[in-house]
Amino acid sequence: MKQYQDERTLQVRNRIYAELMRIMLCVVVLSFCIKTLYFHMDLAQCMTEYILMILAPVYQAVRIRQTEVVLGTGKDSRRRATPLLLLLLLGLITRRLLVDNFGPQITTASQVVSQLFNFFSIAEFGVGSVISYRLYEQIAAKNEEKISKYMSMYKWAYRVVGLVIAGLALIGAAALRWIMPDVPAATAYTVYGLNVVSTLCSYFLITRRLMYTCTQQGYRCTQIDFCCNVLTSLAKIAVSLWFPNYVLYFSVTIFFNVTANLLIARRFRKDFPYVHDVKVTVNDFKDLGIFHDLRYFLVHRLSNTIYGSSDTIVTSRLGGSTQTTFLGNYNTISTSATDLGNKVMDSFAAAIGNIVYDKSAAANDHDKQVFWGMDLFSYLF
Repeated sequence: MKQYQDERTLQVRNRIYAELMRIMLCVVVLSFCIKTLYFHMDLAQCMTEYILMILAPVYQAVRIRQTEVVLGTGKDSRRRATPLLLLLLLGLITRRLLVDNFGPQITTASQVVSQLFNFFSIAEFGVGSVISYRLYEQIAAKNEEKISKYMSMYKWAYRVVGLVIAGLALIGAAALRWIMPDVPAATAYTVYGLNVVSTLCSYFLITRRLMYTCTQQGYRCTQIDFCCNVLTSLAKIAVSLWFPNYVLYFSVTIFFNVTANLLIARRFRKDFPYVHDVKVTVNDFKDLGIFHDLRYFLVHRLSNTIYGSSDTIVTSRLGGSTQTTFLGNYNTISTSATDLGNKVMDSFAAAIGNIVYDKSAAANDHDKQVFWGMDLFSYLF
């Protein structure tokens, strides 16, 4: 009984320390925001907060690696949402510094190019969603051969999509001067080229994340992404204040995105050793019925892209850089809030997919009630 009490006391104490660390980190971030955004202090005057914001995620990553403990539980959605609150604050800081230190022209170029690539991403046709839904069934059945095959199909499909987007990027470059008439050509094409590199790196390296999502282990990717995103924001802050060079500013994002994907790829081999590359052909995609389902996902993806990305392009053409920058400030807040909600719902999507393709769950009244309950909650949320 005494040993049980001692262990319970130790757990409670560690939990209190963890909560205290979170509170202190939030206070540090809030202090940094107030100093930089309200009092307009430079980085030298905020050095204490800046160093603490760097050390906190690095220390967490190192200690997780040393103890070989994964900070994830069944409450996956809460685990996803917590770090995004910090990233939301850092995103607002980097946005403010981008506008203040680089001006509306570079800011507009960044926004417009990003939205152009959202249009190019229509070439994905929803192939990732189609394969992921097929993958849920094989994960529920524990069919390792099929899992490997679908993952290989997913990888090769994204490679083809990446090449198609590269071709569309070459065509889209001709329209830059028409879309952004008040942005210098050198600036527009430089930012455009950096986005080409960033987008292609994502399509060629991101495919391993699918297994973590479908097996409700997305928190593993969230941990790595959180550390890299925090370091990205802090590096952008340093570049904005110390080395105001927009090429270096946008290159920081590419570097840490590639780093995050490489770290996930390394961990993937340890977490899913049974998944291996399998030779796939066009007939495999036809047998899966993927081309039949793509048309439904294409309509959904096309409508979302036109609704969510056309406003920035139209505003840049008709309203100029200043109005586009104002719109981007709003979109930054709106997108951050949307991403927070999407991360919360990702674990529900995986759970629903597993119930749909689990034969025993489909025949169980309780599991059916759970399915409809989660489905209703997702809709209302």
